Amino acid sequence: MPPNFFIYPRTDKYKPIQLPARKYTGVLFVCMIRSPYFWVNSTLKQPYDLAFRRGFRENAAYLSSPAVLRRQQSFRNIVQVWNNYYQRYARELESENRVVYIRLEDLVSDTANTLQQLESFLERKPGSDLKRIIEGVSPVPSKSHNAHGAAWREKNQLQHLTASTSRSDLEFVTGQLDHKLMKKFGYPLLWFPPEVS
Repeated sequence: MPPNFFIYPRTDKYKPIQLPARKYTGVLFVCMIRSPYFWVNSTLKQPYDLAFRRGFRENAAYLSSPAVLRRQQSFRNIVQVWNNYYQRYARELESENRVVYIRLEDLVSDTANTLQQLESFLERKPGSDLKRIIEGVSPVPSKSHNAHGAAWREKNQLQHLTASTSRSDLEFVTGQLDHKLMKKFGYPLLWFPPEVS
């Protein structure tokens, strides 16, 4: 978790040596964000460095299960991991203007404009052609099970989320989210009208 960042190469993936952000003088951190609703669902399929204190067979149990990151940091639930991650970036790096946030959804849907926004912070290598660089990136993900192209766009639509996730699970996520972070990153909170019997 920021502000502690890994030193590479790592010899033990679960016990990395860490340096505080203040040791990275002159570094601008470009922080990728993904909507927490889609990120939470993604971690159900691929938990990465997250472990859970109890087994689960359904989404609701998974969402409310205590989560442990890299066998070191414990959180009440998976949504609190998302909150804490970005709260720490803000707390440790924003005051010194050392972080820029890029939404994954923007990078995928409007790559050129998203990268051009970074040019107010970072100078592009002279003579580099942004359009050619973007076209040179493989559209096929490195892992065969990752969605891409039209399938990725479809899975990251609000309609897909509400069709594939129960209302109670979505309400749980919304209730756990840091609403200030959501507003800052321009993500809507899912709201449902009361059910009428």
